[in-house]
Amino acid sequence: KIGGNAFWGRRPDGSFDGEWYTCFDRLPKLGCTVFSFGLGYDWSFDQNMSAVHGCHVHSYDPSMNLPRHIHEPGPVYFAPIALGSEDVKKPEPTEAIVSWRMDKSKPQSWNHRTLKSLMQTSGHRTLDVLKLDVESFERGEIEPQLAGQGAAERVEHELQNAERR
Repeated sequence: KIGGNAFWGRRPDGSFDGEWYTCFDRLPKLGCTVFSFGLGYDWSFDQNMSAVHGCHVHSYDPSMNLPRHIHEPGPVYFAPIALGSEDVKKPEPTEAIVSWRMDKSKPQSWNHRTLKSLMQTSGHRTLDVLKLDVESFERGEIEPQLAGQGAAERVEHELQNAERR
């Protein structure tokens, strides 16, 4: 189990939101690389992978209205970017505002980047862990690129949540 935060409450099974149950074939090595998409203000997984496992963690979530920064404890490198099918800026999905965004003020534009583009920009050819905690409306853009851009061959462990909506 990695992460988890009591602030968001307990699930029916007794676990906390933000807990990720993992079964790594081998534990990530010191200096491993983690890309984490969809924090929702819960830094617990990302901080744990950085502080406990010694990984280089890059976290992305455009919905939090935070600027690009290095989050501590960590370090966790954060950018307000959405994972998308192309490198483009476009309006945030209406579902994001209606369903869960804390700040329900005017819609914003989100910077979208492909996984390939983010890996190139950050200088990483491979990822030890790819964590996807994204909403159902985002999956349509993500799954084709994991299969189509050769990204799956460059990812050692992929963690995804299962939305029940």
